[in-house]
Amino acid sequence: SISLSIESKLSMRRRLIVGDDHICGVENVTGMAKCWYRGEDESKIGSFVALKGVKFASIPSGRGFSCGVLVNDMSVRRWESSSIGLEISKLFGNVSMLSLVAGDSHVCGLTVTGWLLLELLGSYVFDAFVGMVGLSIGEKHFIEGGIAQDLRTDGRKRWEYRPLLIETGVIPQASGSARVKMGGTDVIASVKAELGKPNHLHPDKGNVSIFVDCSPTAAPMFEGRGGEELSAEISLALQRCLLGGSGINLSSLIVAEGKICWDLYIDGLVVSSDGNLLDALSAAIKAALSNIGIPKVNVAIGASADEQPEVDISDEDFLQFDTSEIPVIITLTKIGGQYYIVDATTEEESQMSSAISVSINRRGHICRLTKRGGAGLDPSVILDFVSVAKRLSEQVMTRFDSEISAAEAYEGEARQT
Repeated sequence: SISLSIESKLSMRRRLIVGDDHICGVENVTGMAKCWYRGEDESKIGSFVALKGVKFASIPSGRGFSCGVLVNDMSVRRWESSSIGLEISKLFGNVSMLSLVAGDSHVCGLTVTGWLLLELLGSYVFDAFVGMVGLSIGEKHFIEGGIAQDLRTDGRKRWEYRPLLIETGVIPQASGSARVKMGGTDVIASVKAELGKPNHLHPDKGNVSIFVDCSPTAAPMFEGRGGEELSAEISLALQRCLLGGSGINLSSLIVAEGKICWDLYIDGLVVSSDGNLLDALSAAIKAALSNIGIPKVNVAIGASADEQPEVDISDEDFLQFDTSEIPVIITLTKIGGQYYIVDATTEEESQMSSAISVSINRRGHICRLTKRGGAGLDPSVILDFVSVAKRLSEQVMTRFDSEISAAEAYEGEARQT
């Protein structure tokens, strides 16, 4: 066995850890990590130094991999059991860790700021780190027990939202912008409009792109690659929820079919995060699009079919973007065995088994449905989720419309003073 083959060398090692097919240890004097593994010839034992000259504070192992916390900056590195190559962890990046443990195919770590992070190796998922909060068993039971009694930790009922605040025109350089605060979640959306050319596959439609940036200052979990992974996931989810099906009307962005259209570049920024980012960002995007003024474009008549027509962009006349059909996103988060809530906080999201985000427009049409979390859901439960989301969407839209109107009125008054 491997253990017998290196038994004579154990006196030189400390903090020895065992994986499924390898053994690694940190050398007492140098602090370097050395691993032993069985090669293709089972009678021979191979070994390698994980990274020469680098000192490790600790090194846990899992199935086919090991990882370690560096002494100098407490950052994390991971390597395969039979390779000297070092692969920086997707999630941990350069986040400083107090401790790190590895399971069969996952790694958990506690950051120096007290946050718990998790990575599933080989099948990285969005839910692996969203809302991962270090809670005691008592706190977890308190959250779940309160939800079961329809009384959440902040005093809300299961289907009750946090206070909502919307500001428009927060970025003067943008074509349209808005800021949305839902409890401790604070996000900003800005829109930039530029003339472009329609996609040849959809000559009668304009283009909209959405990109979200999760600021490292918003939450410790956004440091390093964690924020990049979450940004990509949320950007994709918003694209699907707001642009698919009966979402944003891309045909309204056409200036000259097949030749000229408006390209809308939507940027979202997470300033602070306390759960329900998808819903908050969708509200900010809707408010920013309501705030946008698209210049009126006059197209020269007489250009041939092969020529690009000349255009005259007005500096005085602007068209309001029609946001009446832009859907809202309702996320229902399942906590415990049978209860689900809306507008979950970060602590509540850390206890979720699954979550469904339903994109619904003003006519009650389902534009998109996305699911997060590993727990499976019965089709009847999903139908129940959709039914609840439809009922809630009416009050959410009324609430958004009221807040957006108030924000635009305030912005108009501010311009006049």
